[in-house]
Amino acid sequence: MRLASSRVRVAVAVTSLALVLAAGPASGSSTLDAGRDSDGVTATVQAADKAWGWGDNASGRVGDGTQTNHLSPVKVIDLKRVDELSAGVYHSLALRKNGIVKAWGSNSWGQLGDGTQTAQWSPVRVIDLEGVTDVDAGESHSLAVLSDGTIRGWGANQWGQLGDGMVRPASSLTTTLLDSVSEVSAGSYHSLGLRADGTVWAWGRNDYGELGDGTTTDRLIPVQVIGLSDVLAVSAGAYTSAALTADGTVWEWGTISHGSAVESKTPAVHTPVQVAGLSGITMIDVNGSPLALTADGIVWTWGAVTAPMAGLDGLTIVYVDASGHVVTSEGAVWGWGYNAQGQVGDGTTITRDNPVLITGLPAVSAVDSSNYHGLAGPTLS
Repeated sequence: MRLASSRVRVAVAVTSLALVLAAGPASGSSTLDAGRDSDGVTATVQAADKAWGWGDNASGRVGDGTQTNHLSPVKVIDLKRVDELSAGVYHSLALRKNGIVKAWGSNSWGQLGDGTQTAQWSPVRVIDLEGVTDVDAGESHSLAVLSDGTIRGWGANQWGQLGDGMVRPASSLTTTLLDSVSEVSAGSYHSLGLRADGTVWAWGRNDYGELGDGTTTDRLIPVQVIGLSDVLAVSAGAYTSAALTADGTVWEWGTISHGSAVESKTPAVHTPVQVAGLSGITMIDVNGSPLALTADGIVWTWGAVTAPMAGLDGLTIVYVDASGHVVTSEGAVWGWGYNAQGQVGDGTTITRDNPVLITGLPAVSAVDSSNYHGLAGPTLS
């Protein structure tokens, strides 16, 4: 999911956990902790900026130190000063305000970046990674953008989704062969990078044209997506990719069964096509059933019909998650969809056809989830 105004990464991955970033104290309050944190960083720390999770907790991807599924939100332990969260299918990432990254959950491909392949039920630090400005977790791979515009990747790489020219997994950092990057988005087996010049680059699996280079050839190093310029935000789904341009239009490629300017009978396209009926868009997410957000807080869906999403009347939305959550201007989270493992977060296992309020959370600014877990941040001030 991507927010055009700040190019904030949103969530990507296909999971049933959802992580949300707790809001800070009300204006005028000064709840601060001073001292040295667990990473040896001396700082004055706001006591908020916490993360919450719920849903399927296999391999500890909720991050509460257990493998117990949670139908309602619980706090992620051993994690503070959170700036951004990302949920992969089997693991989770958190970017902290000091530019370091923590990870937890499954580690079978080394996607936690701690040099092992051992699952972690609570956050551990990604080794040798500092100065990070953006993170995203795919199915079993992880990406981070550094302040110098370069990308570091780790985890699964059987399709070249790390973009380092190799097809072997990396339990420690490897360098993606692309520079001047402002944002990354990790799909299931492919990845997208948005460069500072507004062009989009892609690498990894390409069975359905999700790399947008006009072919179905897998790419071990980044290739430029054809025909896109002035892009503000990108989003990668399972086999789908999308971009939001400066004129407020949305472009999609790969599997476009959710709808596009191309007839719905077309299962995939290999270069970007404009999504019909969308304009004035400020945020997109295609990692699930795709959603788009307008500046006035209206959520749009596309597929058989392009239209405002039902069930959100009277709410002003500020953040969207294609896997089934939104955040309102008041910081409340609403969710819907398949719920067998509690991935909606409403305290039940009842599948929700319409949005329901998620209780038990402080006010938050963002949430991103997928079939098993999700992400959120930054917090409200």
